[in-house]
Amino acid sequence: MGERGTVSLGRIVIVEDEAKYRNILAETLTSAGYEVKTAADGGAGLVMIRQSVPDAVVLDWILPILDGGALTRAIKSNPALSRVFVIIASARAEGANRAEGIEIGADDYLVKPIEPKELLARLHNGLMMRRLQAELEEKNRELVRLASTDALTELPNRRSFDQTLERELRSAKRYNDPVALVLLDIDEFKSVNDRFGHGVGDEVLKEIGGRLREACRAGDQVARIGGEEFGLILTRTIGEDAMVAAERTRSLISDVAFKTSAGEFGITASLGVVCAGGEIGFSAHDLFRAADEALYHSKDEGRNRVSFSTIRSLRRTRHPGQVG
Repeated sequence: MGERGTVSLGRIVIVEDEAKYRNILAETLTSAGYEVKTAADGGAGLVMIRQSVPDAVVLDWILPILDGGALTRAIKSNPALSRVFVIIASARAEGANRAEGIEIGADDYLVKPIEPKELLARLHNGLMMRRLQAELEEKNRELVRLASTDALTELPNRRSFDQTLERELRSAKRYNDPVALVLLDIDEFKSVNDRFGHGVGDEVLKEIGGRLREACRAGDQVARIGGEEFGLILTRTIGEDAMVAAERTRSLISDVAFKTSAGEFGITASLGVVCAGGEIGFSAHDLFRAADEALYHSKDEGRNRVSFSTIRSLRRTRHPGQVG
């Protein structure tokens, strides 16, 4: 906040060794509504900039301890200061000096003596550009997140899941680590929608997403990959451990009733598990096909169970409660 309780236009650091000129710049910016800090040399200025992370820096080219060029490079090489708008002010004429200043990372260059209105205009435009750029980047990040997220459950979607599986398989191959894929399908989910409506069905899907998210270890991923189908990627997990994890996941769904706007009722799920090490030749498609076969084996065997498949589709079924 400014002295009169108004919102600050931004935080500015002035690095200028000439005291009189430094004070003039500070007064100009403070009067315009900026919060201003000053330093008399490049070394002190760098410390101040790192500590306060201002919106903009106005610095002289010729400074004690650390000159304007070195100070600009230090600012621009620091990721935490990447958004700081840097204006170099120098008594040297523009031309090649301006080009040099821009080349080393400065965002603008002014020739002394600086006209106050020009400084304020350059700062205003520069900070507005920075804010618009930040907003655009944030919107782009949000678009990327939305493109990779299931809107209902807020879990990763199939696209994101596929990318993660490809990445984990590459890592498994590189480090010869095991990785497991678990596919989960809600049993007779159509009857839930038919009996209670799609709104209640959505409540069930969201609740299942929450339960699966809580069950995951750090480094694993759970995603909604279809209408009532979910997938789990279990990193560094061998077959027996994957079966135990899948059985625990099955129990998380079947053992606790779902509380919905239509009342409480039970839900079960069928799961298929496949594991692979870092051997050459195992693709994401291979794993999905084998896990899908195991999942449908669970369905064929009566649902609410976990089936295991090797990459060659050699299946073994676990009935509810059997983990050993």
